Amino acid sequence: MIVHFLNLDILLGILGGGIYSSVALGTPLPFSWWFVVPGATWCLYTTDRLIDTRRSNNGYPTLRHQFHSRYRTSLTFGVVAVGAASAIVGVFTLPWESLFVAALVSILFGLHHVFQRMIGSRWLGAIKDVNVALAYIVAVWSVPLILADGIPTIAIGAITAHITMVAATIVLESLPDKVIDESLDQPSIARLLGEAGTRWFLFISIVTLVLCTWLLRTTMLWPVSLAWVACILSLPLVLRSQLSMPYKRLLIELTLALPIAIKL
Repeated sequence: MIVHFLNLDILLGILGGGIYSSVALGTPLPFSWWFVVPGATWCLYTTDRLIDTRRSNNGYPTLRHQFHSRYRTSLTFGVVAVGAASAIVGVFTLPWESLFVAALVSILFGLHHVFQRMIGSRWLGAIKDVNVALAYIVAVWSVPLILADGIPTIAIGAITAHITMVAATIVLESLPDKVIDESLDQPSIARLLGEAGTRWFLFISIVTLVLCTWLLRTTMLWPVSLAWVACILSLPLVLRSQLSMPYKRLLIELTLALPIAIKL
C-alpha cells in the first residue's frame, strides 16, 4: 500500500512507458532518462496531490490524501530534492528540446491550479485530467521521439494505444472518488462525463486498443495492447469488489507498468 501512497506506482508506470516507447521507436534511451523522467514525473504528481490536500484544508477523506497531508513536510522536501536533482541531470544529459517541452508542461500545470483557485468551474476538473494525461504522455514519448530517426508507421499504433490506456486509467481512477468529489464539490472527469459518458469512453477505448493490437500484431508490443484491453474490461469489476481503495488504485496505476514484462 505504501507504494501507492508514495506515488511509486506512477514511477513504475513511467518506467514501463519508457520500455514501451523505446521498443516502439527502436530508439535506445539515454541512461539518465531512467532517473530524470521518472523522478520529474513523480515530483509533478506528488506536488499535485500536496496542493489538493492544502486546498481541501486536510479534510479530503481518502487515505492517499490523508497520507500526503500527514507527511506534507517530508514529501515537500522530497519533491524539492528529487526535482532539483532531476533538473540538473536533465539539463546536462538530455536533448534541449525535451527540457523546453517539460518547462511548457510545468507552466500549464501551474496555470491550471491558478485558474481552478480563481474560477472553480467544474470544467476545470476535465482540464486538470487532460493536463495529467498530457504530462504523462510527454514524459514517456518526448525524448524517444526527439532521438528517433523517424516515426515508423507501426509506431503510430503503439503511441495511440498508450495514449488510450493513459486516458482510460485516469477515467477509471476518477470513478471511486465521484461521490466524495460531489460532496466536496471537487471537479473531476467522472463528474463531468457522468455514468453514461464514462461507459461510452471506456467502450471507445476498448475498440481503439483492439484496433491497435491488430496494427501491432507483427511486433512484440501486441501482448501489451491486448493486456490493456483485458484490464479495461476487468477493472470496473475490481472497483466494485471488496478490495480496499488503495489496492484498487494501485492495480489501475500498475496497468501502465505492464510493458516492463517485455524485459523480463
